Amino acid sequence: MFWFLFVLAAAAFVPCVLLPEWRDYQAARVAEEVATRETARLRTELDQQRRALEAVRSDPAVVERMARRELAYGKPGELVMAVAATSAEDSPALPDPVAAPSPPAAVERILSWIPFAADDNLFCDPPTRRLIMGLCGALLVSAFILFPPRRAPAE
Repeated sequence: MFWFLFVLAAAAFVPCVLLPEWRDYQAARVAEEVATRETARLRTELDQQRRALEAVRSDPAVVERMARRELAYGKPGELVMAVAATSAEDSPALPDPVAAPSPPAAVERILSWIPFAADDNLFCDPPTRRLIMGLCGALLVSAFILFPPRRAPAE
């Protein structure tokens, strides 16, 4: 009976300890993936800006084209018409969703047997979590009180 009470307390205590840490780990991995994607996007944009800067510094045709486009300059007697155009760069691209890492296969199999094992409201909500951990502690204390360890006989 002692071991039944001990396993029952551990079955509720372990998710209270591990599940909030797992959720923090998942959030950190998602944030890392988002930062990695943003860094890659910014590196690509920086490379484009560097190429454009190098072209402006070295190619007079690019300077002329930019002056015509950006400042609406034209040659004498040339008719210049401004056309508003939107490019794909102007509209923000929707990023691919970042998936949170899943637990190992063995843990997923165990969690599939327990319907409430991954319930964040039960094991991650601080007031509920404290209550469950307190009840687990009380269950362990009662197990030790009801079934004290036996002492070895004196020789």
